[in-house]
Amino acid sequence: MSTPVMHARIDGGPRLYSLKWRGSALAQFDGKRWFNESDGGERIEVESGHFQPASRFQMRTPGPRIAYEVQLKAFTNDVLFFAGIPEAVGIQTRVLIRTAVDSYRMPKGIPRPARYEVFRAFLPDDSQPRRSPAAAISEPARARYLQLPAIDPRTAKLAHDLTDNELQRLEKARIIERHLRSSYPYTIELPETEVSDPVAHFLFERRKGHCEYFASAMAVMLRTIGIPSRVATGFQSGTFNPMSGWYLIRSSDAHSWVEAFIDGFGWITFDPTPPDPSSGGMSLWQHAALYLDAVDVFWQEWVVNYDLARQLTLVDRLGRGPRGSPVEWFERWSRGGGTSVDWRRGAPLVAIAALLILGRRFGPGAVAWWRRRRSVRLLRSGQASASDATLLYLRMLEALRRRGVEKPAWMTPVEFVRHVPREHSASVAEATQGYMALRFGNRMDQAPGLLALVESIEKGRPEQ
Repeated sequence: MSTPVMHARIDGGPRLYSLKWRGSALAQFDGKRWFNESDGGERIEVESGHFQPASRFQMRTPGPRIAYEVQLKAFTNDVLFFAGIPEAVGIQTRVLIRTAVDSYRMPKGIPRPARYEVFRAFLPDDSQPRRSPAAAISEPARARYLQLPAIDPRTAKLAHDLTDNELQRLEKARIIERHLRSSYPYTIELPETEVSDPVAHFLFERRKGHCEYFASAMAVMLRTIGIPSRVATGFQSGTFNPMSGWYLIRSSDAHSWVEAFIDGFGWITFDPTPPDPSSGGMSLWQHAALYLDAVDVFWQEWVVNYDLARQLTLVDRLGRGPRGSPVEWFERWSRGGGTSVDWRRGAPLVAIAALLILGRRFGPGAVAWWRRRRSVRLLRSGQASASDATLLYLRMLEALRRRGVEKPAWMTPVEFVRHVPREHSASVAEATQGYMALRFGNRMDQAPGLLALVESIEKGRPEQ
């Protein structure tokens, strides 16, 4: 899945950051899935578009800080995503909700802002965490983060075998993290059948999986040795687009990792998932997609969201733009004598701006139309590919969205099936199986059936 879900611009130039955009965390585990019980959360009043989520102690903690802006795409999830620990935030809303798992979301009935700014965010060094006298966890919270259902005894035995010779809890967690990263390969293929204990099946039978299996296994193993833990959800860094200066975060960047509470240190991030061996260089199409993305960012930033802040930013950039930059180039072409403008020199700029606007207005639609026609032709001729499976899945999501059923970007296709209303569940489940088989298993025989299912969902035919 490559649907854009958000853009982020980090102050300080084009340094490439490896960040996690945390949305929320999951605290309860029933043996098969992680979830949160209903949480009303703490209501936070936002005064004049600014709020300070960090404590005074956190604000005084030494360490690196970054500032960034986030632009969100439209999807139903009401959670805000942050990199690092936000200390000062600018957001156009009157109220936010802070949840029990230290995430922030919009209250029901209040539209989520299209963008927000983080003026200061602390970047903790989880490889060398600092001791914190303020780090504390209540006994009810400790019990919640240690809760476990009946699980395969082999899971607890493995955790104890790995860590019983180590006294320090921080090192115990690192031992489990290293074991998972080094002993199990990464794959996006899903098990063929549902199992009663997915964690044990991952650890002892299948021995491979995607990030949710690694994070779930580590969190469960930590709880068996008495370390409070939870599964964090969000996105990886994304792709830096040098043409726009923004990071592009897609739904394919969705990720899960682990947060463990270590006494004396507080919540520390661990990522037990090994690198994806299939990740490599960018294709020609992906390079072209960055151009379209840059046009989209330009449109959102300087047309849709062109407000007083943007005007001040433009003035600032005109004043300090480096020689040869787009702003300097803009000045050279548009500057005439006195207050007049030499439109002969400005004509190329106007033409490029017009192309950008036309590309933003018609380019994505034209590309989508062409890709859709091409995929249908290939599917019907038996020449489908993995990318065609993705296009079909996106068509299904669009058809469901028109009926008021929308898939949050962080939710996996299999998880989404469990949240689909009953009147659509059977066809969506069957289409999802076909999508996974074609997309990840190269089962070309699934293509005609998947196309028929998606077309049926688009036409709104009732399920039998």
